[in-house]
Amino acid sequence: MNKTKRNRIEILVKRTVSIFAYSFMLAIVMALLPALLAFAFTWDLIRRNSWSLLRCLAFLVLYLGAELLGVIVAFGIWIFSGRFIGLGKIRFIDWSYLLQRWWGGWLFHGTFRIFGMQLEIDEPEGLDQGPLILFIRHASLPDTSLPGALFVLRHNIRLRHIIKKELLWSPLLNIVCKRLGHYFLDRDSKDTGKELRCIGRLAEGMGSKDGIMIYPEGTRITPDKRKRILEKISESGNDNLLEKALALRNVLPPRLGGSLAILEANTRAYAVFCAHVGFDAANKALNLLNGSLINQKIKIKMWKVPFENIPTTREERIEWLYHHWMKIDEWIEHNKQNEPRLFAETCEPMGKAG
Repeated sequence: MNKTKRNRIEILVKRTVSIFAYSFMLAIVMALLPALLAFAFTWDLIRRNSWSLLRCLAFLVLYLGAELLGVIVAFGIWIFSGRFIGLGKIRFIDWSYLLQRWWGGWLFHGTFRIFGMQLEIDEPEGLDQGPLILFIRHASLPDTSLPGALFVLRHNIRLRHIIKKELLWSPLLNIVCKRLGHYFLDRDSKDTGKELRCIGRLAEGMGSKDGIMIYPEGTRITPDKRKRILEKISESGNDNLLEKALALRNVLPPRLGGSLAILEANTRAYAVFCAHVGFDAANKALNLLNGSLINQKIKIKMWKVPFENIPTTREERIEWLYHHWMKIDEWIEHNKQNEPRLFAETCEPMGKAG
């Protein structure tokens, strides 16, 4: 059996198992809902924590319901577009993008309403036209909804995502994101060159309503992860890069491979850098259960870099990327000093490595 066939079987197995698992979880939650509501109500009443457990229970029902309803709609799209008999390819893709947009909006707006969150956005004009490359920080699990909310919902940009392979266990992501050509990155792959080539190909053939997004950090920030990354940079012997990485206080040093692969393949897209604060308060699951996102304000700052201002050599692109990543870091530091409520008290400080 060749590798391509094995991958297809793996994806199909994960899709089948995850649909069954999500259906089972939702059935259990709904069957036990009266008891769960009573327990959550009593717990929140005793702890006086703004009904955080009730809100988390509501979010769980919202998430599981949205996933399974999305799977049903995805099946309907496959049937009614005619794709199941090899017809209607364009209609199939267009409707799948609409499903992605609905699902993202349902979860994003539902989450904000459940937790009473507020959104404050400072963005430049012209983000409704692509092609564009979005470089965005990654602070917590909930902030994964931001790219879709900021560009798919607000500006109707069809973002191409780079998603970690583990998320193939999400049934709707497995189905719809595979349809739309998003790339599921294998972070443990021994063939790094292949992974980077696949990431670079996402930047090809983008039109005026297309974009690609990447988390340059590659993972959520923690002191341990920062220390490991700094040690790796130190071992490379690149003192200039190490100095720049050590200067970052609130973000991880950007991993260069994926970002440089996209920039190398880019022929006309402008860049957008996105800084945000507020989701830092939920950098751990325990923070979410303790109500850290309740009534939280999410602040977002974005800026554009025209295509002609993006450097053309590898060394210049690394300097350019670190320059803008330092701007993100400084903006976060400013907000940390002026609005500490945006950050959880339980967050560990980001000090020097060593």
